[in-house]
Amino acid sequence: MHAIYRNVVFDHVSRPASPADIASLEADLGVALPQEVVDFLSVVNGGTCAFSVDVDLGDGNRRTVALQEWHGFGTVTTFEQALTFTRATFGVPRPVLPIANSNWHDFVFLDLTEEGEGRVVVFVMGQPAWTGWNTESKFVTVASRLTELLDRLYLDDDTVEMLQEDLGNRDEEEDQRIERILDTGRPGWRTA
Repeated sequence: MHAIYRNVVFDHVSRPASPADIASLEADLGVALPQEVVDFLSVVNGGTCAFSVDVDLGDGNRRTVALQEWHGFGTVTTFEQALTFTRATFGVPRPVLPIANSNWHDFVFLDLTEEGEGRVVVFVMGQPAWTGWNTESKFVTVASRLTELLDRLYLDDDTVEMLQEDLGNRDEEEDQRIERILDTGRPGWRTA
């Protein structure tokens, strides 16, 4: 199953989050979820995504982070699993929700603390110097709230090229999935 939310395509989404799911997550976080997060989870309850966000690392460098896996209830990576991992690994406080990751290297958090007010923070993992990317891991604020992040997501050129190369190499259902992503993320791709 797929969903399109704020012009972003999410594949392999689970059932909509129930009121009981939301209440359980809020109890675990110790705070109420903002309505926009509840609205999002009622449509996109976990899944995969081909869209990315650019992260300004604060030192004049930028990094494109592909937000490939979105956490949810009853999904490949549940909120419970993501919370356990990120609390143990990063020591994030209780009211911080890991909502997505990029191959378990880079993580996206909703900071629901009083000070955070729902801002979106990305943990960008440091890379070996030979990659030319940032060598130090850091937390970077990328948006003031979830909908702002969703509105900034886009299909980067490498992803578009990869998707176009995959067209016709698989079954019809996969081709339809790829076309849906390209039609939504790069509307003019068919004539370019």
